[in-house]
Amino acid sequence: MSVFIFRFIQSISFLLIATVSMADTYTYDIQQAGYAYDQADEKGELNFDQFVTEFREFPWLDQVGLNAYSGKSEPTISIVNQESKTSLWVSIAGDKRKSVWLVGYTYPTTKKGLFGLGAAKKVLWVEIYLVEQTDAVETYFKRYFEGERESLLASLKQHEKFDEMKSAKLL
Repeated sequence: MSVFIFRFIQSISFLLIATVSMADTYTYDIQQAGYAYDQADEKGELNFDQFVTEFREFPWLDQVGLNAYSGKSEPTISIVNQESKTSLWVSIAGDKRKSVWLVGYTYPTTKKGLFGLGAAKKVLWVEIYLVEQTDAVETYFKRYFEGERESLLASLKQHEKFDEMKSAKLL
């Protein structure tokens, strides 16, 4: 009986170690207002708590609206799940008096050509939603870090969709 218990505990320990070592890796970058759309400061790995700190300390209101008509980027923090090749990002639009969060979810998918014709191609697709509440943005990122994709998407779809398109960014 004690051999059985030992092997059982050994098996559980192995599963726990494997689960911890298989945790997804998240990296992030930051675009300051005025950067070219393909320019970002690569920052490295982070977890949810570190994201919250970055998000809350970022100078959003100092940068919002600086590039509204310049063809340059607005301030953005992008998180990439290196295993799933998905990305969740947050940006801000408007001005210092009235602004709204743009939350974008980028994911690999298969799309057909124009009018649904031609062979399907693998692309990165981005869906962008307008989110007014700051705490909702943090909740959505928590779901992303916890791997709750379906819950994240269901919540985002409760907001007005700003746009969706093929992503110009490569993961």
